[in-house]
Amino acid sequence: MSLFENQGQLEIYAIAKENNPKGFDLHAKILSATSELYNKARSLADNPQTKRATKDEYLYFLSNRAIFYRALMFQDLRENYKKKFDDIGDNYGEMLLLQGLFVQSLLECEKTLKKCGNLVDIPAFEKMIEEEKTRGQDMERLNSTVYHHRVPQPEELTFDKKNLMAMALPEDLYIGENSDKLKSDEKAYCADLELLVPKQVKGMIDNYKTKMNEFITKNLDLYENEQTIQNFIQNLFLPKKLTLKPGEEDFSSPPSEFPPQLWQKIEQIQQMGGTECLNLCLQD
Repeated sequence: MSLFENQGQLEIYAIAKENNPKGFDLHAKILSATSELYNKARSLADNPQTKRATKDEYLYFLSNRAIFYRALMFQDLRENYKKKFDDIGDNYGEMLLLQGLFVQSLLECEKTLKKCGNLVDIPAFEKMIEEEKTRGQDMERLNSTVYHHRVPQPEELTFDKKNLMAMALPEDLYIGENSDKLKSDEKAYCADLELLVPKQVKGMIDNYKTKMNEFITKNLDLYENEQTIQNFIQNLFLPKKLTLKPGEEDFSSPPSEFPPQLWQKIEQIQQMGGTECLNLCLQD
């Protein structure tokens, strides 16, 4: 269940980035919860009842992802302070602190990287670390020569530490509707998501389900009709081809005798052009 929650959490993060690309404080809340869910999955996988069936590289991967998404949380918090810095020229010290926490978390994540097997793109990760180290050095140089802002301690950072975590809601509940059926935490969850998920989604899903059911029903009916027709034809004991001569063994059912007049008529039509002759007769 925890891995399904992780997937839902990452889908929410993708929607948040697309619909609100500069909502870095919101992104950070989602990433913080994502890190918690990976830690939860790691604890469940490490349980004595399940650990025997879990590969070590997968356990390392879960721990690695928990650290990685926490690192990305620091990155989004840095970008949130950058917005303030661009507006009023303040908070560069907070940006520098968060950049340091970002790099520190990436380096911690790197320790277990090779133990994750093929589950992580190692070259891409190592490239990210080098880029962020360079960014941090450039930021420190700017602060020491231009801005001269004090770098606070981590506990001095002021931001909303509330996590935004995915939760499973009943299928018939929808954001903006049936709110009286929701519990208090579910109402808060829906309020946060209302800005991310278009209300048209529910209608689109219902429309898709309706069309899919119609498609399946139609094709089942066609299949059943074809089977009925095939069974009917087989019960007539007709040959597969009218060009077969009596005694040939290619009948769809046990051969039956045809009167000589029928074979004479068949030969006559074949001499006149076969199916082309029949088509002309039907057109006339």
